[in-house]
Amino acid sequence: MSALLVVRHDVEDFDTWHKAYVSFAGVQERLGVKHESVHQLVDQPKTVLVLHKFDTVEAAQAFMAAPELQEAMKTAGVVSEPRAEIYESK
Repeated sequence: MSALLVVRHDVEDFDTWHKAYVSFAGVQERLGVKHESVHQLVDQPKTVLVLHKFDTVEAAQAFMAAPELQEAMKTAGVVSEPRAEIYESK
């Protein structure tokens, strides 16, 4: 089984946010991210959807709780409370 973390939030500026997101790749890997993708809402490009795949639900939960992630989102310009959902594959 694996887990998919789906996170949606708004950002101040997509290019600034994306640059910070890319620079966070090493931390993502260390925290268990196996695959990731980034998407923008077509009519609202400051609304971002991020998909992260993990080996386990627990790894996805730990990632969301990581202080490094919280700090990175702040400095990257996330301006809304992230909506995060974890889906488990069967």
